[in-house]
Amino acid sequence: MAMMHPGKIILVIDDDRDFQTILKVTLNQSGFKVRSLFDGAIAQTLDEKPFPDIILLDVDLPYANGVEVGKQLKSNASTKNIPVIMVSANPYVDQLCREAGANDYVQKPFKLTTLIQKVEERLAAS
Repeated sequence: MAMMHPGKIILVIDDDRDFQTILKVTLNQSGFKVRSLFDGAIAQTLDEKPFPDIILLDVDLPYANGVEVGKQLKSNASTKNIPVIMVSANPYVDQLCREAGANDYVQKPFKLTTLIQKVEERLAAS
């Protein structure tokens, strides 16, 4: 049985709208509130309050890639403590994600249950 997370906000930053829809439905069913952004430039200026409790960040984004966005988020006093899980279809970016400040990394394709488990682990640790 999935854990319920009333009020916990997940920000999904991914340019694939179909993938965003799948994540939104799945995460909503697990009790999360989901907000979405579709490009890196907007994500770098994250100022929408309340801030999310966790961020799912794709590496391959238009206008500013996820590594740049991750570094920006982690260097901003308002967002530096928000856990970030980076996702990518590229199997060789794990180290880049860690250098960008990601708390975790998931390679696409992945099982949605695996992603939810990682989200729950990061929320419990923060």
